[in-house]
Amino acid sequence: MSDDNPRELRLSWRRICAYWVILILMVSTFPWIVGHADWHRVRWIPFLEVTHSFRRMFDAVANIVFYLPFGFSYVQVRSSSILRLILEAGLVAFFLSASCEFVQVFSPFRYPTMTDVVTNTIGGLVGAAIGSRLYGKKLVAIFDR
Repeated sequence: MSDDNPRELRLSWRRICAYWVILILMVSTFPWIVGHADWHRVRWIPFLEVTHSFRRMFDAVANIVFYLPFGFSYVQVRSSSILRLILEAGLVAFFLSASCEFVQVFSPFRYPTMTDVVTNTIGGLVGAAIGSRLYGKKLVAIFDR
């Protein structure tokens, strides 16, 4: 691929964004065992137990990092004003995360939390903000080298 062709570059970023969404869906909903809805296991108040547990703090930071590539690639795919791109990426990250947490309600092995939704949304927003700073500059996809 030539990095002089913006159309080819945009198609590469679309693939990266699509693959990242698929990865998010797979990781966030695994194992794919469906049971009855366990609404009592949902942790509705975000960050309530994050400060009391290193594992939960690590999980919150990992969620932010996990959604960074999504926000970054989303900005590279779309064309709009910078603020609109960042808000769109945050909104899509929110709905993607909320959907994955909803699926976890039916999993006997997962514990859906609003902390995950918030941190995933933050990750999408931060990734979009970083990506928007580089928007329009020559970006070469790693897998095309």
